[in-house]
Amino acid sequence: MALLFVPLSFVAEIVDEYKNSILQYNPRNYLSMSKNPVNKAISVSLKEQNENFALLNNGITMICSDFICSTQNGLNGSTNTRIEDPQIINGGQTGFTLSRIYRDDPEKLQGKKVLLKIIATYKSSKEQQAVTDEEKQELSTAYATFVNSISDATNMQTKIDEADRKANLQAQISMQKRLFAYYGLLYERKQGEYEEALHQKIFDKDQVIKRDTFVKCLWAMKGDCAKAMSISKADLFDEDALLQVINENTDAKCAVFSYLFFSLSVAIDNKNKKQEHPVWGNGTRYGKYALLSVAGRLVSAHLEKRTGLADILELAERSLEIILNEWGEFEKYVRTLQTNETYFKNEVNYFNYYKSQNVQNDINVFWSNYEMEESAELCLVKKTGH
Repeated sequence: MALLFVPLSFVAEIVDEYKNSILQYNPRNYLSMSKNPVNKAISVSLKEQNENFALLNNGITMICSDFICSTQNGLNGSTNTRIEDPQIINGGQTGFTLSRIYRDDPEKLQGKKVLLKIIATYKSSKEQQAVTDEEKQELSTAYATFVNSISDATNMQTKIDEADRKANLQAQISMQKRLFAYYGLLYERKQGEYEEALHQKIFDKDQVIKRDTFVKCLWAMKGDCAKAMSISKADLFDEDALLQVINENTDAKCAVFSYLFFSLSVAIDNKNKKQEHPVWGNGTRYGKYALLSVAGRLVSAHLEKRTGLADILELAERSLEIILNEWGEFEKYVRTLQTNETYFKNEVNYFNYYKSQNVQNDINVFWSNYEMEESAELCLVKKTGH
């Protein structure tokens, strides 16, 4: 580990150029920092405390795979440094503010320095010693775990969204890579991490998968629509809970289907102006996760036959249409159950019903009578004997 006082312009230039690429292990992303009130405080400190900025600021912690430092450069009071594969794991807010000042008023940075803590892992030399693919994978996993533990420890002093804190779990990173590699979709592990690319129209907003909705969809698809409807954000991103739905065994195709299906139900609800519908009642209004839970029961065999994104989307559209056409009957059924008197006896309260634990059991009973068949086209049929 090394401690250096470095010119502010050094930090500002690399953060301005590399943005999220140098914040991979930081719980926050480049754009989300723009909304943080700390920016103004740092900027004021920079303006008012010329020579004391380095002492008043907490500094920046950077991890790298290799680090070389030498004073043998022919210049008094200066040091040459070489940093390989740098990542800012703490002090990203400072780096972000400096990058913005660097764009708008670079002269403010002249003559000022900030404390930089460098933690070198010497990953490159260790990688050369790894021979087999298994050894290389173990080294990669160990490195990510080590870096994330340092990132967590150095970011404990400031409040960080629990979802951001879990953004760098290996399962999250793996899911993000798979969704992009297989389907060209961008799973937003860190809130707003694709905003700048969207602003520059590098890709379309429909390619972005929002993390909160995505995880809830996985719970609904798994058969727990009540949890998807009512779970708090802190519990949603509790590590043990999160790893139940996002792990190496999570089917990327199934995950994509669940998100597309839910997105289609949201679009229908918006088109229907979030009102009760004469055919499907409150299905798209309050029961979006319940609809998805039913789809999870009925489409698995048909989903296996689909390959590309267009095929999965077509299945989501058709299965949603089929389920909605029968949803009015489902709502009639649940209103007759004694277990649901709390929601329907004195007044009709579908909002609280769809948040209750009753809904999943009602789905399991009612929809056990149905299955989807595919001959000329996908259709819903009642099982024989029911």
